[in-house]
Amino acid sequence: NPINGTGNWDGQNFDGTLEDNRFRYVDFQSGDAQGRAVDISYSRVLFDHVSWFDINNQVIDMVHPTLIVSNSFIPGINGDETIHLVGVNEGEQLVFENNIIGKNTSGGDVVDMAPDSLNRATIYFTNNSFLGGLDDGVDTDGNIVIFEGNSFTDFHYNTSRTTTSNAISSGHQNVGATTLSSELTIRNNTFYDVDHAVL
Repeated sequence: NPINGTGNWDGQNFDGTLEDNRFRYVDFQSGDAQGRAVDISYSRVLFDHVSWFDINNQVIDMVHPTLIVSNSFIPGINGDETIHLVGVNEGEQLVFENNIIGKNTSGGDVVDMAPDSLNRATIYFTNNSFLGGLDDGVDTDGNIVIFEGNSFTDFHYNTSRTTTSNAISSGHQNVGATTLSSELTIRNNTFYDVDHAVL
């Protein structure tokens, strides 16, 4: 929490640290001056019962993380995609479980992710509440993803790009000479007031 009048602090940056970095029952305020609140690159991090407040830039930006986010509050923003990922390989991990993820009004996706190798790990979204957006909820673009027990509400197209708004978006990603297609398992999810549940 910054001293009153000093502006935002940079937030958190994890670069090449595979030791355990654990944050439980923590509130972070105004920590997005680096353009994102959390920057994770080839690092191991756990956020449990964590909340981010008073930020309007990207909340989590990841390159090959080993990350679990659980029981946490991820706010709605209008400055960028809320969560962004490049690459998660076998031996790495990405799990979002039992979180509230606020409405994104930037015109970008709430979660945007793309693989960068053929050695993809499975990504898990379990029992999360997605509160809306103007583009996609989770844009999977060639990843292997399991969705179970999530709720998606208030996803309606309203962006300058020619696209559609989908709670869950499938897609393709070129990695070298190979085109990877999304491989999705979708079980026991709830979709309410959305343009498209899955497209």
